[in-house]
Amino acid sequence: MKNGWVLFSSSDKQWAVNSIGHVQGRTRDYVLTIMSRVPDFATGRDLTSAIGQSVWDIMGSGQLA
Repeated sequence: MKNGWVLFSSSDKQWAVNSIGHVQGRTRDYVLTIMSRVPDFATGRDLTSAIGQSVWDIMGSGQLA
């Protein structure tokens, strides 16, 4: 897992909050990248965490239905 964040000095003052992770095991090999542009760090952190949890809930179970 690698996380990164920065407040842009552009006119919109948005944050880039990004995360990339790799999970490898028995029959699984996943790479997930989340890139966001949000008003504040907390929003980006919560958003990337929620997306990561949702993906894990689906993919981690091994059942795509």
